[in-house]
Amino acid sequence: MGKRKLLLGLVLLLLGAGAAVMLLRPSAPDPMGSVGLITQPTALYSVYLDFEENAWTPEDRQFQAGQLSLALDWLREQGKEYGADLNLTTQQEDPALACQASYDGPIGDGESPLVSEFDRWTQEVCRQLSEESDQERVGVLFFLPATGQSYTVVYKPEYENDYYYEYSVIFQYRPHTLENQWPGPAVLAHEILHLFGAVDLYPGQQSLSQELAEQVIHRYPDEIMYTVYQEGETVSLEEISQQLSPFTAYRVGLTRDLEDLSDLEGLTAESPGVWEPVSQP
Repeated sequence: MGKRKLLLGLVLLLLGAGAAVMLLRPSAPDPMGSVGLITQPTALYSVYLDFEENAWTPEDRQFQAGQLSLALDWLREQGKEYGADLNLTTQQEDPALACQASYDGPIGDGESPLVSEFDRWTQEVCRQLSEESDQERVGVLFFLPATGQSYTVVYKPEYENDYYYEYSVIFQYRPHTLENQWPGPAVLAHEILHLFGAVDLYPGQQSLSQELAEQVIHRYPDEIMYTVYQEGETVSLEEISQQLSPFTAYRVGLTRDLEDLSDLEGLTAESPGVWEPVSQP
């Protein structure tokens, strides 16, 4: 527990003071990045980030942690559907896998100082957890008390040694919805699945051919990588009604069987967990 306390203090220092840390990259990067397949033991570290004008209240942080628990419970249920007991560790199982920290710099968009810091902080968390507990698979969840579109940064082999350490950024409120609309556990599950190799299936995605995506969603219209909404484009804060299709199950490593999908035009057996197109141009 002493080392865990040290880790929490280090993360707080990094976020609060913007300390300079040398990024150490693997000499031979795993093509799956810091988070592998969903069937591998994985730690997900939560950072609740406070801004100068907007901070997490104890009540809001507790509610967001509850939303994360719902997402993880759903993922474990999906794993059992495919015969796997998922070993995913979060603050739900180990309170030391979370901290609350402050950031007083500019936020902005694109290449803002905040965005550029996420990779550095994630690398340091992954390094510390690897050293203290031999945890090989680690991802970081940054929870921001602001309105925005949640997203995930994943490693791709084409990046070589850059962006190896993977993380998700979860905003407290969703844009273009009712005021103060929380994203809901489906959004958290959607972003976490990205860490394990799941690709988007909605129009405009660039991870695979649109023709293949349309075939998958035609067969599985409630696929969670296609939609996180319920009827009327509302989100549930109490449950996840979406499904995890065999296509996404293959992408994240829950199954190696593509027989049920063999009739889909353009489907190829790419490596699960690796961010490369599943279909060929």
